[in-house]
Amino acid sequence: MNKIQEIAIADIDTKDEVFMFRVQKALKGIRANIDKIGLLSAVILRPHPTKKGRYQIIAGHRRINALMALEKTTVPALVRHDLESDEDALKVSISENEHRKGYSAIERGRIILTARSQGVKVKDIAEWFNVSRKQIERLQKLASMNPAIQAALDRGEISPDHAYKLHELSQSHEIDIDGWIRRVKEESLSAPKMAKLLFSEFAEHEDVEVFQKKGGKYRLRPISIDTKGMDEEKKNRIEQLLQELDTLVNAT
Repeated sequence: MNKIQEIAIADIDTKDEVFMFRVQKALKGIRANIDKIGLLSAVILRPHPTKKGRYQIIAGHRRINALMALEKTTVPALVRHDLESDEDALKVSISENEHRKGYSAIERGRIILTARSQGVKVKDIAEWFNVSRKQIERLQKLASMNPAIQAALDRGEISPDHAYKLHELSQSHEIDIDGWIRRVKEESLSAPKMAKLLFSEFAEHEDVEVFQKKGGKYRLRPISIDTKGMDEEKKNRIEQLLQELDTLVNAT
């Protein structure tokens, strides 16, 4: 039977981050709580799979780091000798941390990347989180994006929708990602508003296709047409074309 025991922190591989998926925020709060009332829940460890005599952290990275900051030498831990496979260890890590506090989208994305690298099937991961396979692919994409986008997600400065759009557009255009993240935060821009402003910026510097064709579908880009300075014939022609397009779209 697994029992809680005091484990020397020196025997734990504290640099091992295989099962660390949460952003490591400042330890001031958790350190103060532990210093005042002690550690209320034991961390979970397993014998390290590749380092004899050492332990690997399954859940409790921040708590151990806080104890180290307080110059503590031991930690109450549940040592799971039964977690011989990485997949079993991952399941326990997810369950323990999800129980303490739900994972954010980017954290789930990192878990999915780790699980996929261990050979876990998409359908099994989808069952862990009770989401569709399509959602699994979208979450995984978050954890593969530009580091600046991931960091902004971690800080809560942008939403996953902002992240997907910034990532998508940065694949085909040169974008000041840090600058747009600041604008989203300072101007409280929604993802659609941000995208519209980005397209407007692109239009000022290059010829932007009005639509993209994928298979039998056409995707129209959000555009604005400034008719100031145009002669009447050109204005009328633009209006006629837009009316024809509107008629065709509504007829399908």
